[in-house]
Amino acid sequence: MNRHFAESFLNRQDHRVLGLPLLPLSLWHMFNLEVAQSPYFIGGSFPSARDLRLAVNICRTPFPILPDLSDRRLWLDWIKSWRCDFLIETAKFRAYLDDFNALPQLWQPEKKRGTGREATGLPWSLAIVSGVCGATGWDEAKVWNMPIGQAYWYHVAYAMQNGSSVDLLSEGELLAIEAVRARRAGK
Repeated sequence: MNRHFAESFLNRQDHRVLGLPLLPLSLWHMFNLEVAQSPYFIGGSFPSARDLRLAVNICRTPFPILPDLSDRRLWLDWIKSWRCDFLIETAKFRAYLDDFNALPQLWQPEKKRGTGREATGLPWSLAIVSGVCGATGWDEAKVWNMPIGQAYWYHVAYAMQNGSSVDLLSEGELLAIEAVRARRAGK
């Protein structure tokens, strides 16, 4: 069995960061982390305590409710969590992200040359939500709130069933890629 598939459906439900319970990481949360330009989504810089409080607030909010990102909300969250060790809480938040972010590993198709125009495409979250809703008839809220790994797996499965040329990496291919990465990293 593909371990990423298993991991996407077997998640802990008891993640707490800054003393606050988190919902399963969903497309809604990732979309809001992207909109907020969170370092947890875009990378680049080490997150600050404010970034962590903002991310925790986002990951406690279900679709279709917009997360409260006001300074007042973040101040109240800080009061509740002032005794927390920032580095420990950051590690706990990263473990939460890793727990839910078990996405299908796909072969990347070669890009076509000479089309003369750049592909625009749908926003990634909308493509997944519309694809899964259209294929299953599930309501929008169910898909936005679904753990992110599960949403991706459903999206890929329906694409494959409908003739997409998407290819999943086998377990052997994943192990080979990991071995090459480890050698390059000097491990």
